[in-house]
Amino acid sequence: MAGIACGSQIILCDLPIRLDTYQGCSHFCRYCFVRKQYDISNIKPVKCAGALRNFISGKRPETVNWCDWDIPLHWGGVSDPFQPAERLHRASLQCLDVFADTGYPFVFSTKGQLVVEPEYLARIRASRCVAQVSMVCSRYDQMETGAPSYDERLGMCEKTGAKRLARDRSCPALSAGSQRRRFEELASLAGCGRLRRGFRRYEVQRREGRHGKTRG
Repeated sequence: MAGIACGSQIILCDLPIRLDTYQGCSHFCRYCFVRKQYDISNIKPVKCAGALRNFISGKRPETVNWCDWDIPLHWGGVSDPFQPAERLHRASLQCLDVFADTGYPFVFSTKGQLVVEPEYLARIRASRCVAQVSMVCSRYDQMETGAPSYDERLGMCEKTGAKRLARDRSCPALSAGSQRRRFEELASLAGCGRLRRGFRRYEVQRREGRHGKTRG
């Protein structure tokens, strides 16, 4: 279900309440669990900026009204908020306006290049958020035929880093055969302070920013 919903892994997940501004996704990742639930090629925008503002103000739907504190939202739990369809519908841009206006915390997951375009990046910089870019290696490009390439996504991390966003490099569970050294190398290239592999988290050394402040 798109919009604001509670995930099925509520007892396991640190961010059980998710926000999805789209149903369906054009990345067509072969390992995506959502493919088992519905046809992800049928992409529809979900105009939920009003519902998001209500959630932030405390007017929460029954499925999530058990949460009466400012828990960070996970944006992009079942669909990428910055996939190509966003250029047409701009549903995510409307929600970014709400986040920037209210300062409500969130984590967003994406492979979409729109996130580093100026009008989006400006709103993200004005928000309290963590950017999570999913990738493993270039060999996975053939499994993510509709997504930007591995190299393009690595460049996205560099661009967000230049703007001093908090970043998280996330890799899907299929990366089980990868080694810790590979993860550390990738994180170092992108300047990330934290990298997540499936249910594990590898902590890597954070790099210093231009003014001596830790970035990450």
